[in-house]
Amino acid sequence: MRIFLFLLFTGMLCTLTHHQPLAQTHSIPPWVIQEWEHRTRGEGIWITDNGEYKTENEPYEAYGMEWEWGLGKKSLTGRLYCIQNGRDVRTVWTFLEFWDPQTGELKLLQLGGDGTIGNGTIWLEKDSSTRSLQTFSGPNGTSFTIGHEAENVNGESHISSFNVDGDQWTPRRSYIWKNSTAMVKEVPTPEEFKDFEFLIGTWQVDIGDNRLVNMSFEWAQNKLMIYYKSTNPAKPGESVSSEVEGIISYHGVKEQLVFMSAYLESALTLMNEGYFRLSDEGVIERVFTVFYKEGSGIPWTDGEVAPKGGKPIHFRQVWTKVDEDSFTGEFYWNKNGKWEHPYAKGEDEKELWKRVK
Repeated sequence: MRIFLFLLFTGMLCTLTHHQPLAQTHSIPPWVIQEWEHRTRGEGIWITDNGEYKTENEPYEAYGMEWEWGLGKKSLTGRLYCIQNGRDVRTVWTFLEFWDPQTGELKLLQLGGDGTIGNGTIWLEKDSSTRSLQTFSGPNGTSFTIGHEAENVNGESHISSFNVDGDQWTPRRSYIWKNSTAMVKEVPTPEEFKDFEFLIGTWQVDIGDNRLVNMSFEWAQNKLMIYYKSTNPAKPGESVSSEVEGIISYHGVKEQLVFMSAYLESALTLMNEGYFRLSDEGVIERVFTVFYKEGSGIPWTDGEVAPKGGKPIHFRQVWTKVDEDSFTGEFYWNKNGKWEHPYAKGEDEKELWKRVK
């Protein structure tokens, strides 16, 4: 009987819906779609600094907003959260925005963690900024009205809030929100990586003839590995001559940082593997082996190629920290059992790497 009544009711509802269309409907205007696309850009996360308003009772250094499309991209859901010590610590407000086809208005429903509910509308101004007006009702019976002005400037969102009493808008706060990728939790650097950490970033060295070599180090998730990339240029105006990517991790048995990398070009099948030796004086030594397959050309030789079975060649680099934004580099290869500079004009010649990011 319950199933029959449910089917009967839903059938009646469908019939009523089918035979009673809205007298007038309004489709979602382009400015609403454009605004929603702006807010969901990237991963839909926006961060703003709260340093100006931070107090003992409001200890948050920043706030975040996260926006997501609703079903069929016909609505938008979001939340505002607090950031303390680099972490998402609590959600303060949740939002639902939707276009009301009957009234032709962009509606905003807002729910606070304490049970406060805000209802209102958003509209477009002639200068392409938007305004919103909401009436809030608290669980203790209080009621108040808040307005917002929002403008998108050079990819940022400038938003100001106001207390509203009739036609009087009194300024409250103003924030500049910047689009961000998913917020990375602040993870302490593992002890094994601390002497290596200053290399995190992008570095560059001029090797002559206006040729620049780029090298970058980037933390993987949770700081358990480091992504490494090196780009060697050709002559000015020509394409990159080679690119290498790899990972650096800590080998618990060997108790050292180890790495493996490979050239990205399909014509090169070279693989590198090695390890790092770190000193308290800021010297980082990278010892590695490059495996040249049979028939591959050996660099810095007169056309020598790898014999049958291939040939491993051992290299080492010595990086000596100068300051936080520069270090010197020395490069050697093991030739006939002796460490030599393969291309330097003199044994004392060093590279000077500079931080560019």
